[in-house]
Amino acid sequence: MRTKIEHFLSGLNTKVDVLCFVDVDNIDRNNPFESIYQMIEDNGGFDIEIIYYSNAIDFLAKNDPSLIESLEIASELGYDVQNLNSEILASLLASQLARDEFYELESEILDFFEKLEEEEKIGKNPSIGQFVYDVYYCKRRKVQAISGKLYFIGSEHEPVYRDEFIFPLPKK
Repeated sequence: MRTKIEHFLSGLNTKVDVLCFVDVDNIDRNNPFESIYQMIEDNGGFDIEIIYYSNAIDFLAKNDPSLIESLEIASELGYDVQNLNSEILASLLASQLARDEFYELESEILDFFEKLEEEEKIGKNPSIGQFVYDVYYCKRRKVQAISGKLYFIGSEHEPVYRDEFIFPLPKK
């Protein structure tokens, strides 16, 4: 499972090297996108630094020629105008763009974890011919057939739902 998640995260179309900032074992399966985003944020994964005046000016000219967006970000973060320069503005803007770009991956990430959850559920359900522990009769019974959410177990092919038996069988 871990390998599948790592493979998925490494293949995301983002400038952030997600695996460097995310602990796969600590992803909250109930809220995977926010969990991953927060780990990247907490570990500085969105902090893009643009160094050298010429690089900063080029970046700002392409992405924010009026400086409105980068100055707004600086203001929101409490920067004083006298402490700003092109490198700081470019770095702040690049970091915000990395965050925005990552947010565009939200549905892709959520879809992946939903499919992963479905695969796990399927793996926890028995197939025809396997034995389950019937909690009503307190004995081991064989799955004879499956129709949707109904399992037909035992020699009488009694129909039961998944929560009426234990699978895999409990260890003695």
